[in-house]
Amino acid sequence: MIPLSRKLILVGIDGAAWKILGPLISSGEAQNFHSLISQGSVGVLHSTVPAQSPPAWTSMFTGVNPGKHGIVDFVLYEGGKFVPCLSRYRMTETIWRMISDAGRKCIIINDPVNFPPEEVNGMMTTGLMTPPGSTNWIYPIERMDEMDTIARGYECDIPSDFRAVLAKDREAALEIIQRLTSKVFRVGAYAAFNLEWDILAVIFTATDRLQHFWWNEQNRIADLYKRIDVMLGEFIECAKATPADIMVVSDHGFGPCNNFISINGWLEQAGLAIRSESPFSKIFAQSGLTRGRIRTKMGDWPSAFTAMPAFMQDIVRKFIPESAENLKELDITRSTAFSKTPSGIYLRNDNSAEIVIRKLDELRDDITGNLIVEKVMKRGEVLHGDYAYRAPDLFLQPAAGYGFSIDKADLERGYTAVHRPEGIFIHYRPNSVSDPRTLSDPVRPWDVAASVLQILGIPVPDYFDGVPKIAKG
Repeated sequence: MIPLSRKLILVGIDGAAWKILGPLISSGEAQNFHSLISQGSVGVLHSTVPAQSPPAWTSMFTGVNPGKHGIVDFVLYEGGKFVPCLSRYRMTETIWRMISDAGRKCIIINDPVNFPPEEVNGMMTTGLMTPPGSTNWIYPIERMDEMDTIARGYECDIPSDFRAVLAKDREAALEIIQRLTSKVFRVGAYAAFNLEWDILAVIFTATDRLQHFWWNEQNRIADLYKRIDVMLGEFIECAKATPADIMVVSDHGFGPCNNFISINGWLEQAGLAIRSESPFSKIFAQSGLTRGRIRTKMGDWPSAFTAMPAFMQDIVRKFIPESAENLKELDITRSTAFSKTPSGIYLRNDNSAEIVIRKLDELRDDITGNLIVEKVMKRGEVLHGDYAYRAPDLFLQPAAGYGFSIDKADLERGYTAVHRPEGIFIHYRPNSVSDPRTLSDPVRPWDVAASVLQILGIPVPDYFDGVPKIAKG
């Protein structure tokens, strides 16, 4: 029986992969990670379908699959239209709420999927989904000045002009990533040693950005992992002194991408998607207003789009063209199949599913002849719950070396790597006699939530999809 006094430090590393971390541990360049895996439980975290941050982190913090909590991707189909994955569309409560309701103290630093911050019994700062320029990034608001000072200027995510900086000066862009990592660590370390908590969760998301754009410069990625290893050492010392367990997780893994395939472009060539020209698109294009130009100016387009009022989002979706050269926009009312997210395909009727799957199974690289699609999964095969309808009808898993995109602009983002399903999981209990073990079964994101509750001595709800995966001893 786990005592109620047990505490936990959870360190999240967005996109962390064993293929990067493993060699650093073996070479002695990540000694703190080595100390954890040599004494605790180690496994492969198998991400959600799709392997994207919003569904994966949300599953990790709710204990259920995306079909139950409703955050199925960056884009959701709800109320007859496509909407961004704001936390108001999350339909199950978080473990932060359960822990708070049990009278335990939560401190969550840089939560990637909670905006506005949740009113927890403790403190929360927000991350990835925070609209650019928002000052509503912390609960309680009374701690804003204190945490802003500790961080030396708190930042929720990389700035909206990051891609513009990246295009001009890669070293300056790299400094932005390092700066964000340091700010998250400063706040997390301060909270660890100075504030009261039963669970401290600190999530680093800069690793995801770095791996997307620097995969071909592995020394840069290794340097950031080694910096995080040093930071992890501070949390290990805190865990030993408290005492507290440590859990290290990622939401998904990463792998190289040498070729992007435009899903809607391919569907159009296959006669399954149809484009049409709107007179409004021509007017906007003639005035110089295109989504491509907006993306260049604003940099972090998904966050900027999310920050827009709903009516503005509708205008952008319906009328503003991608570029002045291509005024034809996807016509979903006439298309048999179409994509609104790189993760999957929506179908106008179920009868077309087998046709689309067969064509995808036959899709090959024109140059190498390699198959491009590793796996096609029907929605009902990977999601279950009342809100699975928000997801695409078909999910696509690209073969190694390939990535999917929804339009031409996505093909020009400069990505050198994409998400892969295989992430990391480590659980370590200091000051105890425990044998190191490698978990034979993959850890799912919802297992993390169940593990957190069990460590804290809080009953795991019956509706959870997850089961605890923790070290014994």
